[in-house]
Amino acid sequence: MSAETLDLEKAGLNPASITALKIIYGFHLKLLQQAMYHRESLDTYDRVVKYCQRRLAPLTVEVFHIVYMDTHYGVIRDVTHQKGTLNHVAVYPRDIVKTALDCGAAKVILAHNHPGGDPKPSFEDLQLTHKIVELGRQLDITVVDHIIIGHSEVVSLRALGHIK
Repeated sequence: MSAETLDLEKAGLNPASITALKIIYGFHLKLLQQAMYHRESLDTYDRVVKYCQRRLAPLTVEVFHIVYMDTHYGVIRDVTHQKGTLNHVAVYPRDIVKTALDCGAAKVILAHNHPGGDPKPSFEDLQLTHKIVELGRQLDITVVDHIIIGHSEVVSLRALGHIK
């Protein structure tokens, strides 16, 4: 459902079917977001992973997503920070921290996908995470985790020891 219109046309879908799929997918994402906003907190790793998998796993380009939270893990804002290419997305730590300050977030969860399927963090993923963690520390913003979504696997940089 998240496929590009051109790809759906190539697969033989007519314009009405493509529009219907896009509407259904949009409603699906909206319902996921509403479920998160109505939840008091993102208090379990499983909830966060399920949400990120549904949102990011089907995408064919790399996307960097951020969940901004209050001190009790309540969702304040949930946004796609950047959309990239097949194997790269530009991420701007300054913008992440600025948004956190603007919305009064005390905690953030970083998430992105690897459309190629392998969720193993790259050197750049680790560098970026360390940079955002350090910037956050200086401003009392906690990076709870950085989750990388592959096709069927998920990697937590906290679980790997890259976030303390």
